[in-house]
Amino acid sequence: MTSVYRSPVDWVVLAVTVPVTALLLIIAAVCFARLAWAGSLEQRLVTSLAAVVCLAIIAVAWGFTPRGYRVEDRSVVIERPVGPVRLSLDGVTDVHAERSPLRGTWRLAANGGLFGFWGKFRNSALGKTFTVYATRLSEGVVLTAADRTVVISPEHPEQFVQDVKERLARGAG
Repeated sequence: MTSVYRSPVDWVVLAVTVPVTALLLIIAAVCFARLAWAGSLEQRLVTSLAAVVCLAIIAVAWGFTPRGYRVEDRSVVIERPVGPVRLSLDGVTDVHAERSPLRGTWRLAANGGLFGFWGKFRNSALGKTFTVYATRLSEGVVLTAADRTVVISPEHPEQFVQDVKERLARGAG
């Protein structure tokens, strides 16, 4: 049986996403409008490239941000517009809710708020590099295995943890 959990957005994501998206769309629109007055081929290419880069930033940030999570028999699936990520529960040694899992975190190769948080992060509390697929800074879930640590942000984290622990217990028995 599959359980489905939404990935709610917090105020931080909204505070970053709305102005940044608006700014990038305005820049892209100005660049496209400027194409009519761009003289040389070089000016046209640079102006077009600037517009495309702005739109690509929006598309990539939106595409890789989680929209929800599914807990299946032996895996957790992160639903994203570009395609799901399947995390096997094999080898998971700990799963727990964390009030502020991203507090004191350094982004290594990650998106830090445009539509959500995803990528590689590091902090002293978790003690190592970990992967994040989240849409809020608070009330996350930490899944730990020998080879990886993943932080996600499902709605109802305690219920999610209980659901995963039940599946881990069934798999061990």
